Amino acid sequence: MPLLGAYGSRLAPIFIFKRTLNVLVTISLYNRVKEVIFDLNKNHIRERELTEIITLDGPAASGKSTLASMIADKVNGFYINTGYMYRTLTWVISEKNLDLEKDRQQIINLLQELYIHYEKCDEHHMQLICDGNPVEQAKIRNPEVTKQVSAVAAIPEVRDWMVKCQRKCADVGLVVMEGRDIGTVVFPDAHYKFFVTASPEVRAKRRLAQDGEVPEGATVEKVAADIARRDELDMNRAIAPLKQADDADFIDTSDLTVEQAVDKIVSIVSTKNNGIHA
Repeated sequence: MPLLGAYGSRLAPIFIFKRTLNVLVTISLYNRVKEVIFDLNKNHIRERELTEIITLDGPAASGKSTLASMIADKVNGFYINTGYMYRTLTWVISEKNLDLEKDRQQIINLLQELYIHYEKCDEHHMQLICDGNPVEQAKIRNPEVTKQVSAVAAIPEVRDWMVKCQRKCADVGLVVMEGRDIGTVVFPDAHYKFFVTASPEVRAKRRLAQDGEVPEGATVEKVAADIARRDELDMNRAIAPLKQADDADFIDTSDLTVEQAVDKIVSIVSTKNNGIHA
């Protein structure tokens, strides 16, 4: 008995060590399984999110805003106009009489105080909100805002801040989001991406027909020149320049009616894997 007792006392630490090791291995495996399940769920959620985003990029007056709005109605999604978000910030900067060059740091600091976002106003539509107040389109679509918005959007800090704001907008469900860098920067992995454009003359005529967008007495030639200037700024800015994503479908609306362009885009979406059917 003493002999057994001696062996028992010697073996006890080994048994304890093995049991502890087994417990640690079990916990480690359990945590790893949890990590794998979490990653799978995360990937599933991301996959679902990316299949619920339709992006439309393109230059000014290409028709993308009208198309995005109508497509959203057709697929029962929410329309997000990111250009309005930049316009809202530009309007706020103008109201505060801030100079884009001299007051650059004040503009950057302003971003910490502002809250620009979209929120549901009913089951199918979103309302743009700035610091708790609905944004009036008449204020953000005036000629002065139109003239300055590209310069504001070219500020790197503004761009980074706005991308975060725009990504949050996709939390509501199926979203049709239009802008200039949605398919390249904001949602580069979205399943449905389109680049929408039109001839310079068609774009100038469209912009001229929009109330409040151009100064009184403007001509097609003058508007075309202004659009060309804005294209130059948008395509050559250092941060998130306007360009077609490599995997985006190209849509030229010059010779298409609005309905034809909408049907063409919805048809492309519907024919892709797991497409959204109107």
